[in-house]
Amino acid sequence: MTEPGPDKHPDWAQVRALFESALPLDAAAREALLADPGLEPGQAAEVRSLLQFVDETRVGLLGQGAAALAAPLPDDAGTDRVGQRLGAWRVVEPLGRGGMGEVWLAERADGAYAGQAAIKVVRAGRSSASVLARFAVEQQALARLSHPHIAHLLDAGRTADGQPYFVMERVSGRPIDAACEGRPLPERLGLFLQLTDAVAHAHQQLLVHRDLKPSNVLVTEAGQVKLLDFGIAKALDASTPEVAAAETETSDEATLTRAGERPFSPRYASPEQVRGEAVGTATDVYSLGVLLYVMLTGVSPYGRSASTPADAARSVLDETPTRPSRLPPDLVGPDWEAMRQRLRGDLDSILLKALAKQPEARYASVDALAADVRAYLDKRPVSARRQRWPYLATRFVQRHRLPVAAASLATLALIGGMAGTLWQAREARLARDAAQRHLADVRKLANSMVFEVNDSLRKGATEAQRALAKTAAEYLVRQAGIADQTDEERIELARALNTLARLEGHAYSHNVGEFDAARDHYRQALALLEPLAARQQASADWHRAMVSTLEGLSSVLRVRRELPEALALMRRVAEHARQASALQPGELKPRVFVCAALIETSSLAYMVDGDLSVNRLDDALAVAPEVLQCTERLVADFPQQPRAWKVRALGLHLNAGLDAVIGRLPASLAGEQSAQAAAERCFSLPGGEPEREFIELGRYLHLGRALGRLGQEAEARAQFHRGLLRAEQMLLGDPGNQNQRVTYLALLNEVLLTGLREGRPADVLQAYERGIASLKKAGVELESDDARVERVWVDADATIARALLHQRAAARQAAERLNDLLQRGLLKPGEPPHAGDFGALARVEMALAGASGANAASDLAGKSAQRALDHIAEVVGARDLRDQTQRAEAAQLLGVLAQLSDAGVLDAAPLRREIATRLHDLLDPLAKAGSLPLDASMEGRWLLSRGTRALP
Repeated sequence: MTEPGPDKHPDWAQVRALFESALPLDAAAREALLADPGLEPGQAAEVRSLLQFVDETRVGLLGQGAAALAAPLPDDAGTDRVGQRLGAWRVVEPLGRGGMGEVWLAERADGAYAGQAAIKVVRAGRSSASVLARFAVEQQALARLSHPHIAHLLDAGRTADGQPYFVMERVSGRPIDAACEGRPLPERLGLFLQLTDAVAHAHQQLLVHRDLKPSNVLVTEAGQVKLLDFGIAKALDASTPEVAAAETETSDEATLTRAGERPFSPRYASPEQVRGEAVGTATDVYSLGVLLYVMLTGVSPYGRSASTPADAARSVLDETPTRPSRLPPDLVGPDWEAMRQRLRGDLDSILLKALAKQPEARYASVDALAADVRAYLDKRPVSARRQRWPYLATRFVQRHRLPVAAASLATLALIGGMAGTLWQAREARLARDAAQRHLADVRKLANSMVFEVNDSLRKGATEAQRALAKTAAEYLVRQAGIADQTDEERIELARALNTLARLEGHAYSHNVGEFDAARDHYRQALALLEPLAARQQASADWHRAMVSTLEGLSSVLRVRRELPEALALMRRVAEHARQASALQPGELKPRVFVCAALIETSSLAYMVDGDLSVNRLDDALAVAPEVLQCTERLVADFPQQPRAWKVRALGLHLNAGLDAVIGRLPASLAGEQSAQAAAERCFSLPGGEPEREFIELGRYLHLGRALGRLGQEAEARAQFHRGLLRAEQMLLGDPGNQNQRVTYLALLNEVLLTGLREGRPADVLQAYERGIASLKKAGVELESDDARVERVWVDADATIARALLHQRAAARQAAERLNDLLQRGLLKPGEPPHAGDFGALARVEMALAGASGANAASDLAGKSAQRALDHIAEVVGARDLRDQTQRAEAAQLLGVLAQLSDAGVLDAAPLRREIATRLHDLLDPLAKAGSLPLDASMEGRWLLSRGTRALP
């Protein structure tokens, strides 16, 4: 059994439990415990390291036997560490001192590089040896915190006098409350969301911060939040309230108090902290609520007259937080009235829910709190308020202010002017009867806008668009048939048809799923534009209309799997985009078109994690560098334009995916993280928030997959869960949105697949049932989605989970439904499967095998299992054989099949040998190339545990 690679760590919760079991044992008993062959790789080594630290601490600091373990250590309050060498660092000067620790500025002293850091040292006399042992455990946990908004751990060790210390990234910035002064409300909330991302990451690593306050949250000059000082952080599975590390105060604004060994900062502590009760993630939710209150108002929610820490602590228990919008102006400041109006309603409710006295009444998680803040920014309903009709309608109108306003104005203009201006414009060129027909069309469109669209607005954006599309299509098609039109009118009409088609079925925009109608309308627009080519080569408007038409038609053909024609159209898009850019060199839109066309050209040549491409990897790789150059120049020339950063994010994601395909996994993860940063830049700019709808969910999906490929499975799982929560909220806000439904199902599949690979079928079933319930709540017609590959994935995953749980009747019923899909043709009846369909076919066969095995039909189970193995092989064989992402997908599917064999659902021995052989063939080349150690994935560890082949 090999040790974990540099990017892979054993499960820390299990390490902690094992350490606590081994701590009271003698040496022989410890060794017997750690010799268990069933331990995960690296667990024993981690526990031995912790035990060695504890033993050395006991010998070096106490040496008085077990009776002295709880005795305080000598106080070093007067220690001057300036000039001391701590590892590779030399102490320069003190930065701060508190009740339990001290922080020093240090500089790199070993010549490896020049740099500064902050060193935090635990002060002797402030902790017992048992607490020092816990400190060592927390040190290891902190080492696993890797997040752009958390000051990261650089090093750790012990001083010459035996005191533990941390070396942390030095952060220069202002406390977050001071950084909010003078900033507009959206920017303040943006800073808060950076902080919630950091705290959520800590919770995913089983750490509660417990000391969230302004001095521990700094904002750099670049506007980046950095969370500091996990000094009193608590592991979520610690058994006693005394398990805490040293606390250092770096400012006087919050004085530390404690009851026994319960440290907290009273103005930001939760009621359960003050009472000395058990703490959990709800504690940090409460402190975040206090912080947000201060960030938005500049004052505390209570205890504003407290003069001592004890008074402040009592106010946490006794005082009800003041509703923010009801704070008196003389308490807040001269510009308070404008802010008061912004706080009233949603933000009032969000803050009061976060500040609920009882933990169960608060947000269930930091992600849920952040989701409501994002909903406020998106002008969507927030969960903290009752979902009554007037509130929902108001939020809809605010969210779609321009379309609603445009609809209203268009209605008035059409009705008021239809007998005048429009009549006269057409009368000059058309016969009287044609003008009358046109006027009738306009009148019909106006009436539709007044009645049908107005009624549909109450149902949500997609229903409104569907009603508008139906009426507009009749009108625009009639207009397209009029022969006597100028070039300018034909271009304008083509643009209108493009807008209609985009609404009906553009593959990458909010659409109503009418792809056949969209294809027809794009082709009608093309028929209007192409005859103008000889006369309009110098017209940027014509080139831009051609770009929109060709790109939209290409997207529809891609969905319909007419891939060679889609790629040919996209190459034409790139040429027209370059022409438009040359004619309008200072304009953003043509430049965006050029970069977007290159991205789509590469993606159509070879699509990562999908099959909607022509499978030409070399062509995709050839375009990728041009994509990076194009998007880099775009954001350099238009740094304040959110669309430029959106395209940059998409270009970075494209390159990250291709890096993964050719086995450059660390580069792929770095690329996805860069894409995420570009997307955040897009959202933070004025006018950038609406772009969130189109690229936010994909970020969770892509980053989770990149993390998973590198073996960082816990982090990948966290991304999928957070993405699913966000997708659920967006789906419920606009259930008719086709793209959001597809992405929701894709994220749900990743959550279910991870649960199956980890052997957690009960969790899989719970997540599936919640997912289906959310779809039903959103009003999605489940049966109409039976032919969708995404729905097949999740149904098959749930069937496998039922088989693993031996729910025989339910598994058999679900399997019959899946088998019906196979008989009818999984995706399109009568057509052979495409490359990406083989993963779905493999899942269905695994589900059939599991259901048959659970119902003692071993012969049927064996046949389905063999067909599943064949389809898994086709997952790799149907794409370019260099594609490492396909190897990873195939390995994951084999991992699920392994779970069925291990659970005794399928005949084990022959199947396990076959799975082990195929896993070795998939994973061994990655291990030899240094891309992914065998023990970095669940499937690799399963393979190593079997020992059925000679493995490197």
